[in-house]
Amino acid sequence: MFRAVIIDDEKIARRTLEKYLNDYAEGFEITASFSNGEGAIEYLKENDADVVFTDIKMPGMSGIEVAKWIYENKSHIKVVMVSGYSDFQYAQEAMKYKAVYYLLKVIDISEFKEVIGRLEKEIRKEKYASNYVDTETFFCNLLCGLFKTEENMYEEFARCCSVPKESAMCRIITVKFDESEQFLTEKWHYDKDMFRNVVSNIIKIAHKQCFTMLINQNEYEYRYILLFSKDEELDFEAVDFEELIGEMISEHVRLTENKDVTLDDLYHQRHNNILDEDERNKIINSQSIDENYELKNSLIANVVAYINDNYDIGITVNDITVKFHVSRSYLTRQFKEITGKTITEYMIDIRMKKAVELAAENISTENICKMIGYIDVRNFRRLFQRYTGKTIQEYKNSLKKPDSTSKGGIT
Repeated sequence: MFRAVIIDDEKIARRTLEKYLNDYAEGFEITASFSNGEGAIEYLKENDADVVFTDIKMPGMSGIEVAKWIYENKSHIKVVMVSGYSDFQYAQEAMKYKAVYYLLKVIDISEFKEVIGRLEKEIRKEKYASNYVDTETFFCNLLCGLFKTEENMYEEFARCCSVPKESAMCRIITVKFDESEQFLTEKWHYDKDMFRNVVSNIIKIAHKQCFTMLINQNEYEYRYILLFSKDEELDFEAVDFEELIGEMISEHVRLTENKDVTLDDLYHQRHNNILDEDERNKIINSQSIDENYELKNSLIANVVAYINDNYDIGITVNDITVKFHVSRSYLTRQFKEITGKTITEYMIDIRMKKAVELAAENISTENICKMIGYIDVRNFRRLFQRYTGKTIQEYKNSLKKPDSTSKGGIT
């Protein structure tokens, strides 16, 4: 059984969600229920959970703040935002903290079942990874034409997805950002990897689908493949996709591609321009490395060395995949498996260790920020305080020796 925690200041809302979980989520048990975020955080400090359902707007600590604490302290816990508001702007901040599920308080049963199904699949994948066929791996193999037979392809699909093969449909979308370099430099207060993640999360929230995967990234043009059931066909026209992204992160956005394909189409390479040649070669190279234990460990050792030598110039995960010519999904999965940290976590860790050293030398905040590869000072301040428990100035003050000329003391 997976453990669920509920947070909502309204008693009726808590009881309703409890009923839905008891009636429609057999794989989950409610281990705790709270009327405020503060109580839930105290509980989570001493107890674990697999998923937290939290209202967004509550007196005191908001659901956004709860998601932020979970992201910073127990990032394995899934977060589902529940709100009485249908406007996606209430989920914007939550997406930065991996809260990629969103439910209205007037809960639709079919939508609730879908979210529960996706949650259970993700949690089961993380807990029992060795017995799980990864959906992203399946699509990498499919797009590269690596299945020997169509039957073999469908057998593998059945192992990674509960959607019947007869109902499985895919949608290819391409999102283009204009003037993005200026936006990321002047207005975006996080790194480029976070920008990519937020775009992906918007897609997940805005449209019902089983799976979303970034398959090509060219400068500021992102191409995704979405998997869904044709029984619940995606309706991109129901939401102004460009306007939605524009309101949340950048107004200079265009949806330049939007087409449906079947698994059969992809197997027979009827749309062989979906995955560009460079990305295809990265995937094939990744699989070749994965077959050799020594090569796999050598790859991650070299990636670590590369990060150690280049973190100060603001490298991103995409820069690393280009350098070592491997797919992003493979690299991130193997890095976490071997080092115990994600690439982002490792880069933050090494940058903050250097920042602590530089702060001890009384270097200005702006200069420290530049010297460790960050563009935005506000983001750097936030990360430093999360890492040390102190603001930069508080940390510098804690290093100062007491003034020997000051009065007082033990006599």
